[in-house]
Amino acid sequence: MVVKTEKQRSHIHFKNTLWPLLALLVLALSFVYFKGILPDPKQVKIGVTYMTMNNDFYKTLNAELEKKTNQQGSRLYVRDPELDEGKQSQQIDFFVREKVDVIVINPVKSNSPSIISSLQKAKKAGIKIIVVDAPVSKEVAVDTTIVSDNYQAGVLIAKDMMKRLPAANILLLEHRNAVSAMDRIRGFVETIKNQPQYKIISQKETLGQTEEAMP
Repeated sequence: MVVKTEKQRSHIHFKNTLWPLLALLVLALSFVYFKGILPDPKQVKIGVTYMTMNNDFYKTLNAELEKKTNQQGSRLYVRDPELDEGKQSQQIDFFVREKVDVIVINPVKSNSPSIISSLQKAKKAGIKIIVVDAPVSKEVAVDTTIVSDNYQAGVLIAKDMMKRLPAANILLLEHRNAVSAMDRIRGFVETIKNQPQYKIISQKETLGQTEEAMP
C-alpha cells in the first residue's frame, strides 16, 4: 500500500522497509561464503528466482545482491518466473543442473507441490537454500528464511490510516497466493475490525501487480 500524494516520504519508507531484509540476506550469504560451507568462496554460483521482477521491491533487492556477489567474484543467475509456479519450479531445476552452490528464492506460492519438489531435489544435490520475503512449506528443510513481520506491517498501515482519516470506505488489493501479502491484509483487517467508521466495501485480486491494481 503506497500513499502516492507523498511520493518522497513513501520512497524513504520503502527503502527503510527493505534494508533490514537486505542486510539479513547479505549476512546469510556471508555465512555461506566464510564459514567453510563452500570449498572455494571465489567460485560461488548463486541462482536467484523471485516471484516476479515486475516489482520495485525485488528489483532493488536484486541490485544490492548483484553488487555483493560481484564484489565476491561470484556468478549470479537471475530468473523471473512471472508469478508462474510451474516456471519457477523449472528455474530451480535449471539451477540444479548448473550445479549452483546457493539458491535464493522468493516463492510464487509457498505450498506449491512443484516448487516444493524442485527444492527438495536441490537439497538432495547439496545446494544451500535461502528463502526471502515469504516462507516456503516446512516440507523443505531450507537453510535460512528471511522475512519481515508482515502481520505487524498491516497493523501499522491501519494505525497510520486511522491517524490520517476519521472514516473510510476501503478497497483491499490482495495477492492471495503470497503469504506475506495476506499476512499484511490480516494485520490490517484485525486492527480496524472494531472501528465501524472504517468499512471494507470490496476486495480485488491484483497478483501484486501495479497494472492490475491501478485501474
